[in-house]
Amino acid sequence: MPGIQANDKQNITIGNPNLQPEFINLAELNYNKIFGTHNWLFTIYFSNETNTLKPLVQPSTVDSTILVTTFVNGKNEITYGSDNTLRLAFGKKLDIMMNANIFKFNVVVDTFSNTGWAANGKASINYRLPSGISLQLNGAYEGNRPIPQGNRKGIAFMDFAIKKSFFNNTANVTFSINDIFNSRKDITIYTQPTYIQESMRRRETRYFKVTLQIPFGKADASFFKKSNRKSEGQDQPDFNGG
Repeated sequence: MPGIQANDKQNITIGNPNLQPEFINLAELNYNKIFGTHNWLFTIYFSNETNTLKPLVQPSTVDSTILVTTFVNGKNEITYGSDNTLRLAFGKKLDIMMNANIFKFNVVVDTFSNTGWAANGKASINYRLPSGISLQLNGAYEGNRPIPQGNRKGIAFMDFAIKKSFFNNTANVTFSINDIFNSRKDITIYTQPTYIQESMRRRETRYFKVTLQIPFGKADASFFKKSNRKSEGQDQPDFNGG
């Protein structure tokens, strides 16, 4: 979008209508191991993203104290690494899922380039209590990651939910907390010879939510069977008044 966003007078964002599509060439090798009720998925991958779309921050040509952000087509971004997912099931009560992704990438945009290692991890625990109560705890960490003109700081956050089921699991009420420690902040640091900028943005802060799910009525499969017969010409109406 070619519009200008100037909510912050020191940081102006300008769209670029001349952007071209980016393309991703991806190759990966997967190995899946099942042992008992558990499962391990191991993946190695290589990605070459050409014409990559990236933000570009530069001082304004009119006033060097004002930074202008626009979006450009970079040369490419090469990423390779390993992704591991381990799922552990202990009977019908406890499920644990863990994932770790370690990768290295090199990105080239305009006259800027950067390379480095990064790692992400997440885990999920589900536990079923008596009386139709179940608990879920999710946590994730996105490590420090280089960007073309600096780096993005790591993010760690955790969510929690408890659910109570009724009427043979046909209805339930759920209480959840999003971002328990209110730590989900996206912090980016741009470091260049003429300026250093640190910005923080967040999609949403910590919040609490209660959800009630109640089914009404009962699905009638005969309705769909009648519709199928009509489409096949087996149940045509009588236009002679019959």
